[in-house]
Amino acid sequence: MAIVDSADIASCSFVGANAIVMRGAKMESNAMLCASGVLQAGATIPSGEVWAGNPATKIGNLTEDEKEYVIKAAKHMVLLALEHRDAQELTWEEVYDIYDARTKYAYMTQTNQDARVKAFWVKEPPRLTDRSTRTSPYENVEGRHRPNGGWESTQGY
Repeated sequence: MAIVDSADIASCSFVGANAIVMRGAKMESNAMLCASGVLQAGATIPSGEVWAGNPATKIGNLTEDEKEYVIKAAKHMVLLALEHRDAQELTWEEVYDIYDARTKYAYMTQTNQDARVKAFWVKEPPRLTDRSTRTSPYENVEGRHRPNGGWESTQGY
């Protein structure tokens, strides 16, 4: 995580991991501060330059391809931030469960295992209907009645 303290950082600039930008420092558009670099107070990185070190000094210029990559990386970082903004509300247990599930899924895909979960059902006994509690007109005429209140179909279940 980079540390920025009241600095002016223009759009399409790149601040590397663990870099520190001190108070009053400026980064112009398409400027890059490499990882673990320390930009001193009052220093300015001009557009199109790459700085690194402690204190940060110029080490080179960005090519046009690198400038385009910085823009792509910035857009990607914004999308990642939007995707993971809800993750800050998760507990550590939930984060670990998600990590564990992703790790298992990655292992299964590496070993070409089938990752689908087989469905299961709980077998329930037959439900009583009106037919099972009442006798039919034919049964009434013949005088037959169902034993056990109509539950003979579930015997042995």
